Formats: sequence, C-alpha cells, structure tokens
Amino acid sequence: MRMSVPGSAVLGSMILVMALAMPADAADAPAQVPAPAAARQGIDLLQLLEMSAERLKKRFIIDPRVRGEVLLVNVDPQRITYAELQAILSVYGFVATQEMEGTVRIVPDANMRQLPMPLLGQDDKRIGEEEVVMRTIDAGALHATQLVPLLRPLLPQPAHLVADPQTNTLIVVARRASVRLIEDVVRDLRARPVVQSSDDKDEAKQAK
Repeated sequence: MRMSVPGSAVLGSMILVMALAMPADAADAPAQVPAPAAARQGIDLLQLLEMSAERLKKRFIIDPRVRGEVLLVNVDPQRITYAELQAILSVYGFVATQEMEGTVRIVPDANMRQLPMPLLGQDDKRIGEEEVVMRTIDAGALHATQLVPLLRPLLPQPAHLVADPQTNTLIVVARRASVRLIEDVVRDLRARPVVQSSDDKDEAKQAK
C-alpha cells in the first residue's frame, strides 16, 4: 500500500537540507545593506562645478576634457567646501590649479606639472592637502639621485620627482599630501646611519 507524503512535509525537508548545505560563514555573515537612495546620488561634474563656483564665489576656467558623472554618498552637493571639491576632482583625475587673479583653472591632472604652482615653504599652513605644489627637499648625507627610483613609486603618475646632483636636492611636484609623504620618508632615512657601499669605500681610499 502506497503512503502519500503531505506537501508541507516535503517542503520542510527541502528547507532543512538547504540549511544544512549552506556554509557556516555564509549563514553567519551579516546581510549587506546598500546605502539608502537618499544618501547616494550622482551629479554631472560640470553641474557640480557651476554650483560650487556660485556658492564659493570663485571663477573657474574649465578644460573641455573635464567631464564625468560624480557619485556622492552622504555628501550634500549644495554644501561642498572648496577642499572637498578639490578631493572630488582628484578622485576623477582632475586638478584645480593655484588661484591667480581670482581665477582657477580646472584641467586633467596629467597637466599639473606644467601649470603655475606655489613653491612650498617649511610650514605653509595656507596650502590645503589637495593643492598642487612644488617642494625642494635637502637629501643631506644621502644621495638625491639614488633616492629618486626609491621614492618615485610612492607618488601618483601625474606627479614629478627629479634630483639636482649639484645641490643634492630633490624637487617634487605633486599634491601637498603626497609631498608631505616624501618629506617624511626622506626625514626618516636621514635620521638613520649611512652604510657605505664598497664603491664608496674604494673612492675614499683613492682620495687618500
């Protein structure tokens, strides 16, 4: 005699089997909740620049290559500060140049090294972290030319780093935050004891 199994029992058995087959980490992992639509919004970059120029009382000259859709999360485009605007431009591959006579040029950051920029002093607190600056760094007892291949990978591709062998000085063109990183690394290296290579020892002996 054939016994019929209720449909609810079959469904319950299937759910139990699926639960047992599920990996433990998947079962324990918290559900990912996407950001609410109200907190996440996209805005055209040119529209954002127009809004910011009017509110910040700045004049922008915009390169025709400056285009894109900006995605903002928990950022009100109506209240963006100039520092935040510079950070947004950096993320999307653009840069706002030094303000000259009340005008700021906005261009692709690949052109940053050819544009006017301030020569950074020791403690110039007026310069923001996203500002493009030029800085000279004394290599001290180190060899500036040898530091270039060590430090260059720490900088973004549009930045510039060269050594002047006559003054044993590094010349850096980058955003202030990147320049600060190079300064910190050179300062740390200068504080360490210098180990002479065999070539340096031979040169010292020949000099005697």
